[in-house]
Amino acid sequence: MQGNHKINKLYIRFSTIDDVENIFDFYLSNRHEHVAIRDKTLMKAMIKSGSVTIIEDKNGKIHASSISYPISKQGKDNHEWTEIGSTRITLSGLGLFKTLISAQVLHAYIFEPPEDRIVLEIDRDNERSKQVFKKIGAEEFQAPKEIGEAANSTMAPEDRTDEVDWFQFKLSKMEIFAKNILASMEDDYLIQKNTGIRYKLDFSRMKINKQVIELIAKKPHQNNQQRIINNKFKK
Repeated sequence: MQGNHKINKLYIRFSTIDDVENIFDFYLSNRHEHVAIRDKTLMKAMIKSGSVTIIEDKNGKIHASSISYPISKQGKDNHEWTEIGSTRITLSGLGLFKTLISAQVLHAYIFEPPEDRIVLEIDRDNERSKQVFKKIGAEEFQAPKEIGEAANSTMAPEDRTDEVDWFQFKLSKMEIFAKNILASMEDDYLIQKNTGIRYKLDFSRMKINKQVIELIAKKPHQNNQQRIINNKFKK
């Protein structure tokens, strides 16, 4: 098909205050049984803080989104864990998941790293999600009771459950996600399996200095922090 030779750009970036309405509309219009409804005030705060990673087209239509939520022990102000949640992709057949989550994890690690680790919960019967997260480095994790309680407190009452399995991304393995992003930057284009339509991921709106990503891909976690501080923002 002649139309399939055109390459459509998809932009990956982090949210700003201007995205509040668009991101809310995306989740409301694309409900999913395994994506819990979260507290609106919290979601709005996460959007404003840049904690939402999105993939959008040239018209600003969102095709994928995932949100990072800080979790602390009750009564404490420290940011002990970051939860990867509200992951929703509506443009299938391109393998956007790995790039979306890798960018999200790097953003959390660079801009607001947790004291302990990055975590995520998956419904116990959602085997497909478990497999795709494991493929990009998620490891099973015996989560402290406080994590589940804190996560449940952000959800609508009907979505609260203890029937979940917890996984982790260790801070010592951030090079996996940096290498994923660097590899995606080198891809000429992606071909959608069912349609043959071509897409190109554009990282120009993702405000992370490429040198930082390269650094994380090469250096151990404990040697990264000061270099990240010095090179954090894209010039």
